[in-house]
Amino acid sequence: MKKNSLFKTLFDILQECIGHPASLYTLIENCPDISMPLNEPKFSISLVDSIISWHKWKWDPTYKRKIGEVMGYRGHYISYNQVLTELSNFTDCNIIENWKGDIQDIVGIECSKSKLDDFDTFDKMVKENAPEMITPVTVEKLNQNLAHRGIDIIHNKNTNNHFVQYMWDGRIFLSNHNGSHHFAAARYIAHQLNTPVPLIGKLYIYSINEQSVISLCNKYEIFTIKKDYFVRFSQIMKNFSVPFMKYPLPQHNSDKYYQDNYVIFLPKNNKKSMKMATILHKSNCFDFGRYLQGLVERQNRNIKQQYLQAA
Repeated sequence: MKKNSLFKTLFDILQECIGHPASLYTLIENCPDISMPLNEPKFSISLVDSIISWHKWKWDPTYKRKIGEVMGYRGHYISYNQVLTELSNFTDCNIIENWKGDIQDIVGIECSKSKLDDFDTFDKMVKENAPEMITPVTVEKLNQNLAHRGIDIIHNKNTNNHFVQYMWDGRIFLSNHNGSHHFAAARYIAHQLNTPVPLIGKLYIYSINEQSVISLCNKYEIFTIKKDYFVRFSQIMKNFSVPFMKYPLPQHNSDKYYQDNYVIFLPKNNKKSMKMATILHKSNCFDFGRYLQGLVERQNRNIKQQYLQAA
């Protein structure tokens, strides 16, 4: 076994001498979790836990950098900072000051005493945690719930509560401070009685800039690398003078994946970086560029569906 190991080491050294990055193959082989698929959040009524904050990706929370600023490595591995306009303009925000909808349009919420990520519908939450609020199913009970002062979006014209929609998800959430159970109870009873409950308030609509994704994918091969292996990965890149850039994923409260991985950008206009990208592709490392393209496709489907529903 030791002879085989020694032979492999010598063979790898020889391969490296002739420009073949055997060390990268070895790293991937020995560390199969070096680049794993990105976890989709658990589907729930929780705005915080079920939405990936791509609208905040332009900011790196770990360092005080400019918006969209990444760290790069090149030459004899001199580090540098560079602003990618594709990141600084990664999302757009459209604000509708006086959006009008119905209580049934709202399918998630930000704050509650209940553990929101345990529920995929309002109905399940209120049935389990506040059944007394939904019996009897009467107009009087509906009005009693709607009269609760904690539902600020109804009772306070100057509230900072608002509605928010992330088009890569498609659903409309209420960003609130309290009143979640009374809101859910009113929504449940209104549905049972087939009674409309009009709502009005400010709606923030966030969307991924499709042109930013197209530009990123045209310029770079993009992967994720687990931070535990980044030093070894970067040393291999340094040994072969491969330029690349790194950037964190957006933070997410309930999934460590987003804290434990870097996004790696390998420029397509460099032969050495493309050689490494080919190895990463062949080794089934997570193609983050393709994932971003999938996000845009999902967003476009949501926009189309919303348009058809409104027609």
